[in-house]
Amino acid sequence: MKKKYLAIGLLSNLLFGNVVTASAEQITRNAETEGEVTLSIVDDVDTVDPDPDPDPGIIIPPVQTGEFSITYVPTLNFGIHDNVNSTGLLKYEALAESFEVNDESGEEVLRPHFAQIRDTRDVSTGWTLRVEQVTPFINDNNVQLNGASITFSNPRLFQAWDSEVAIHSNPVTISAEHGSQILMGAEVLNGRGWNSITWGTLNGEVNPNIVLEIPGERANGQFTSELNWSLSNVPSSLDPVI
Repeated sequence: MKKKYLAIGLLSNLLFGNVVTASAEQITRNAETEGEVTLSIVDDVDTVDPDPDPDPGIIIPPVQTGEFSITYVPTLNFGIHDNVNSTGLLKYEALAESFEVNDESGEEVLRPHFAQIRDTRDVSTGWTLRVEQVTPFINDNNVQLNGASITFSNPRLFQAWDSEVAIHSNPVTISAEHGSQILMGAEVLNGRGWNSITWGTLNGEVNPNIVLEIPGERANGQFTSELNWSLSNVPSSLDPVI
């Protein structure tokens, strides 16, 4: 029994014996810096002249408004043509678009066709602009121009802000027999601001870079077709223009 009590006594000394600790004085040192941010509020305008050196500037009526929108797309007029053959391939260039000059003169100037989108969201998810010929060219008698197509060539990119954007560099052809085609787009966090795709330059009063082709048979009358321009918040699959 003595050995047992002795063992307990030694354990007590280990657990409750004197413990010596060293205590250091806490030292805190401070340094001050500043946080800085510069903000430039977006101009609340709907459209921007796509000509980098407009002389004169033009008034562009917006198609849509808002921070993510199609601000302008063209209406295509391929003119009036008499004494055409009833068969064979026909090709017609689009008539130039007319815009009012941005002054008080009331004058108008001709410009090549363009499409413009606006993305002034705080954070861009990327986007894609497409065009589709929804209906065939058809007249009042429900006669169709079968196989008619529109080709867009020689695109140029104009940006109001410096942000990576891609355009379809090859000619783009649409028809009622095919689906939509990509014209322009941007990847995530790119493509902010106002971005325009312009097709070529004018030759007098026509744009040789937008051409309507009519194969096969045709009839008399005014033929119209519906085009759908679609802007989606889906990142583009096109290679960016550097």
